[in-house]
Amino acid sequence: MIALIGILGFLFIFFPQDPRGAPATLAGTIHLILAGITSPLTILAIFLAGFSFRKERKNKPFAWYSYLSVLVILISGGMTAASIANNSPYGGLLERITIFTFLVWVMVFSYLLLGWKIT
Repeated sequence: MIALIGILGFLFIFFPQDPRGAPATLAGTIHLILAGITSPLTILAIFLAGFSFRKERKNKPFAWYSYLSVLVILISGGMTAASIANNSPYGGLLERITIFTFLVWVMVFSYLLLGWKIT
């Protein structure tokens, strides 16, 4: 699921978001479709990873970190959607918070999978 998110994320390069106030384009429409697919996949992937690590004592903190990351992504992602729908200038900032949270989670997950200790 994480690999699929990465592949779909790469496609955003070819399908940029339409500028604010500009007429809708095919690329902008595809951007919205990709965002609509990757958003729930991201939340589901993080939740399931945390859920799968919850029973191992040494990885329990990662499970809680994953749940916290899902919460941050749900809140900032919802605020992003509302902000963009209302033409707020803060939509881009909120979107970056959502993406940053996911990328940091991926980095922590990668360290865990490599067997590195996070101290």
